[in-house]
Amino acid sequence: DHGRGVKTRYAHLSDYAPGLKPGMRVRQGQPIGRTGATGNATAVHLHYEIIVDGKRHNPLTIGR
Repeated sequence: DHGRGVKTRYAHLSDYAPGLKPGMRVRQGQPIGRTGATGNATAVHLHYEIIVDGKRHNPLTIGR
């Protein structure tokens, strides 16, 4: 939760960074986990989404 109605979510992580717990503050650039593959995935990947006021936005186009 970034405040002001902005949240980010990450999925398909194979592991979290050591010592990281829900609700902890992280700095930009700080590793938060390792990417992984789940289900029938054919390769390692990361799902990342930005939610503003409850609506999902494309991370590649937001702010343009």
